Order: sequence, then C-alpha cells, then structure tokens
Amino acid sequence: MSRTLTHTLYNARVCPYAQRAVWAFEATNLPYKLVEIDLNNKPAWYVEKINPLGKVPALKLGEEDDEKAPILVESLIISQYVADLTGRLLPTDALIRAQISLFTQRYTDSVVSPFFQYARTSPGEERTTAKAKLFEGLAYVEELFEEQQTSSSSKGPYFLGEELSLADINTATHHARLVLALAHFHQLRVPGEEKLPRLTRWFNAIQARPDWQRTYEKPEALIKALSKFFQDS
Repeated sequence: MSRTLTHTLYNARVCPYAQRAVWAFEATNLPYKLVEIDLNNKPAWYVEKINPLGKVPALKLGEEDDEKAPILVESLIISQYVADLTGRLLPTDALIRAQISLFTQRYTDSVVSPFFQYARTSPGEERTTAKAKLFEGLAYVEELFEEQQTSSSSKGPYFLGEELSLADINTATHHARLVLALAHFHQLRVPGEEKLPRLTRWFNAIQARPDWQRTYEKPEALIKALSKFFQDS
C-alpha cells in the first residue's frame, strides 16, 4: 500500500498570495502541514532550501525535513495543483477552465494593479485619477460577473454559480485587502448593492465561508502589513 503524500505548505498569513494556497487546501479538505514564515525576518534556511526568492507560498511535496522532495512556488501554480489533485475547484471543461484563467487575469489587471498604484499616490490630482481608474476596474469586474451569470444556468453567488472555484480563490484574497485598506487609510467605501450588486453578493458569500474564515488574517495585522503601501496617506 503506497504511503500518502505529505504536503508541507510555507505560509505568511498577511500575504494574499499565500492565502490563496492555504484556502485551496482548506476548501478541498486536503491534509497539509503549515509552516509560518515571518516575511520581515525570513529564516536563512527558507531562502537557501525552499525558495531562493524568499517569497511565499511554497509547497514541499513531502515532509519538512525531506531535502529531496519536489517544491512548488507561486500561488496560482500551487492552487491549481491542489485543484487537479483533488478534482475540485477547477472543472474539466476546457472552456470553463479558460474562463477562470481569463477572469483571474482581468481582475488582476483591472483591480489589483490599479489598487497598488492608487496606494502609492500622494493626495491631490494624481490620487483622484488613480481612484477613478480603480473604481472603473471594480465596475468592469461587476460586468464580468454579470456576463458569466448570463452564460451560465446557475445563479449562485460565486463566479461559476453555486460552486467555489479557482476564479474566486485567485481574486478574493486581494479583494478583501482592498476593501479593508480603502476604508482604513482613506475612509473610502467600495460601492455596495446600489452600484455593484453582483460583486457585493459574491464577496458576502466568500466572507461567510468557514474555510475563508480559517485562512483570513486578523484585520489589525493586515493593516500593519498594508501600511507600507500607504506611506503617503
């Protein structure tokens, strides 16, 4: 009888990319061992033996002390590995898989990148312009959700309807930090049901999930981590 493969996942709870990977494990009930890495004081062994770039997440396909075990890095790769291994979060249909990848990329280009650009602006015209671009990106994501719902027979809250998928896991971790940071640093509220009803329903459903709650860091820790991007606030 073959030995069950051990998964050792290197994580930092404040990191949105790392949360993607942990959430994929939690959402699929795939057993794993978690090793927390302090991003402000990275152990030398982590850079030397796990990820030379010093980034999280990283996934060792074996015990923590197994120096010959394969190692995966990058959150999108790790979450897809979990999905393929468990047969969950990623349908077999080629078109739907492509739609998930496209949605992830469009969310990143339209929301994540403009969010970090906005965070680094100083008060004034530059910030006003960056804010407008960010909110335009959120409105675009609302349209993407509506388009997907129109083309699908399922009317559930997630990107694919009733079932959580990598489309949700790959985007919600950044969305949560965006909502938190805008409210805390600039007292800005992301539009809700009145302007972004589909996006709001999606995020409410995400936040209500126990697997999300187990992987989401405390707001005060996230604010501290995000403060480095809002130094000119």
